[in-house]
Amino acid sequence: MKIFKKHRFRLYMVIAVGCVCISCTLNQAKTEIEEQEKLDTTVTAKRTEPITIPTALTFLDSIAQLPDEPYFGKLGKLADSVFRQQQQVAIKLTPKQFEKLKSARIAGTMDMKTATAMFPDYITYLQQKDDFFKTAKGVDVYWISFDENTEDSNYFALVLGIPPGMGHTCLVYFFNGNKVIGVHDIYNRYGLELHHFRNEYNQLVVYYDVCFGSGTGLFFSGTNYYCYTATQLVPALSTYSRSYCSNGLVLKSIAKKIVTTQPLQQQYVRSYEFYYSDFDLNQLNDSIVVAYTFDKATHTYTPATPFTVQETQKMLVHDRDADDIVFLKAYTPELKDILLKGTQEAQQALLKSLSVTYFHWKLN
Repeated sequence: MKIFKKHRFRLYMVIAVGCVCISCTLNQAKTEIEEQEKLDTTVTAKRTEPITIPTALTFLDSIAQLPDEPYFGKLGKLADSVFRQQQQVAIKLTPKQFEKLKSARIAGTMDMKTATAMFPDYITYLQQKDDFFKTAKGVDVYWISFDENTEDSNYFALVLGIPPGMGHTCLVYFFNGNKVIGVHDIYNRYGLELHHFRNEYNQLVVYYDVCFGSGTGLFFSGTNYYCYTATQLVPALSTYSRSYCSNGLVLKSIAKKIVTTQPLQQQYVRSYEFYYSDFDLNQLNDSIVVAYTFDKATHTYTPATPFTVQETQKMLVHDRDADDIVFLKAYTPELKDILLKGTQEAQQALLKSLSVTYFHWKLN
C-alpha cells in the first residue's frame, strides 16, 4: 500500500509539472500570436497609407540596382524546354501501309490491328489515357492537311482516337509524305488548333498554342513554330500567345496576333491594372509590332531588330513566374516618370499601390 501511495504521489507530481509546462507553452504561444496580430495590424494600417514621392523614388532606385539574373534568369525556361523537347523521329511507312493510311483518312477510322501495327506507341498512349481503347475494335483517324490542295498527302498531321479539339492533351504525328518526322505531345486546355503558312522562302511552317498554366486569375500560353525540312520538324520560334496573371501588385495581360507571314510580323498588346488603386494607369499600356528574320541555314526566326535589355524585361514581365520585383525593374523609368510628371490623381494612385509592395519589401 505504501509503495502504491508513493507511486501515486509521483504520478500526481508528473501531471502537475506537465500541466504547468503546457500552461506556460500555451501562454507563450498566446503572447506570440497577440504580438503577431499587433504587427499585422500595424503593417495593414501602414499599407493603407500611401508612401511619399521621395520614398517611392528611392524605393524604385533600390529595386533598379538589384542584379537582373536572380529575377529574370529563371523566366521563360518552362516554355523553352517544352518548345525544344518535342520528339524528332524518322518512321517510314511501307507503300502498303501508306495506302491503308490514306484509305483510313477517307473512312475516318482504322481497325485496331492495323493501327497497332503502324503506330504501336500511339495505341499504347491511347490505352493509358482511356481503358476504352484496350477493347476497342477500331480507332478514329483525324487528318490535318498542310497542302495547298487538301486532298494531297504530302504534308499533314495525324491524330488518332481523340479529336484534336477535345481533351486537354493531344499526341500529334507530323508527316512528310510517308515519313513521320515529328511526334509532339501537346497540352492545350481548350483544345488543339494547328495552323500553317508558307514563309517568304516558300518553306512550310506549322504552329500551335501550348497552355502552361490556368486557373483563378491565371492563364498563360505560348505559340510554338516549327519549320518543315525534308527530314525534320525544326523548332523555329517560341513566343507568348495570350496570358493574364497577377503576382500581387498588378494584373498583367498580353495578347499576340500575327500581322503578316511574309515576313513574319507579330503584334503584342500589353496592359496592366493595379490591384490597390481604382485609377487606371494606362500610361503603361502599349502595343508593339515585332518583325522577324528567317535564317535559311538554321530554319529559325529571330527579331529583325534585337530587343533592348529593357524591352526584353518588359516581355518577361508576362511570364507566369514573374513577380512584383520583375515588373518594377522593367518599368522603373515609366513609374518614376509618373511620380515626377504625372497628374496628382495618377501620382496618388501609384503611391497607394507601391506602398503595399514597399512595406512587404521592408518586412522581408
